Amino acid sequence: MKHTIGVILSFALLLTFISLVHAGDEEETVNLGDFPVKLAEAFNIDIFAGQLLASLIFMSLFLFPSMLIAGYFGGSGAILYTVIFVGMGTSGVCVALGWLPVWIFLVECLLIALLFADRMRQLITGGTTGG
Repeated sequence: MKHTIGVILSFALLLTFISLVHAGDEEETVNLGDFPVKLAEAFNIDIFAGQLLASLIFMSLFLFPSMLIAGYFGGSGAILYTVIFVGMGTSGVCVALGWLPVWIFLVECLLIALLFADRMRQLITGGTTGG
């Protein structure tokens, strides 16, 4: 327990040395819609991979801390629900920003619905999962 808190505190102290980045001129503005394009240009990859990478970075900002908190207070069972609710919420924001294609979000929703349907089948029939 104390070791985990020490790691988190040392990581937070390391982040204090990172300088802030801002637009150079007053005419330049930071556009969140262009972030995947700029990321793709910086890494020399296509725009689709830049969109996925930008979405992954954004989701990690919210998923990792919530998974740590859920695992500490609720155990491993709470992590699954945290991943579903926080992951779906941040994925929806990424779709709204134009960073994540809609069809990936729909496939994610379908997979979660199938997992939920299997859980409900277990609850109703009292059986175990197949496989």
